[in-house]
Amino acid sequence: IYDADHHPDSNSLLLLWEKMSRLAVDCVQGSYYMRNLNQNQFGCAPCAFPFLARIVDAEFFMDWFLMKLVTRTFFLGNGYFSGSNALWKKDILASREFSVTAQTEDVDMAIQQLLDGRRIEFCAESRSGELAPINCAGLWKQRLRWT
Repeated sequence: IYDADHHPDSNSLLLLWEKMSRLAVDCVQGSYYMRNLNQNQFGCAPCAFPFLARIVDAEFFMDWFLMKLVTRTFFLGNGYFSGSNALWKKDILASREFSVTAQTEDVDMAIQQLLDGRRIEFCAESRSGELAPINCAGLWKQRLRWT
């Protein structure tokens, strides 16, 4: 599963498949990074600096990578599906429906599957690049959508 703005690294899917096969789990979640680190702006011209994506990248690393994925995998014994760069077994994913009313349908799906006893593993080596919002207004709209 990939979001529309994701560009997986060339070996990303293979790494997910290998880990799923080797560990016999139901889903493997990969990691992601911001691929537009130099394209977005913070401030107004001529005093604009391309560092908004770097801030978002650092936040994603702390929040998604360390807090949600690595911590849950090592301390709780289960990974977490976070919406993109993930490989699911077809029958497992088809056993539940993505909610059309949930604001964060990926979180809803992860909770449903974990409550059903599904095993989700994390594969840090499987990476996919995504786009950070291009400006502060875009970041604000994204965060409102996620809350």
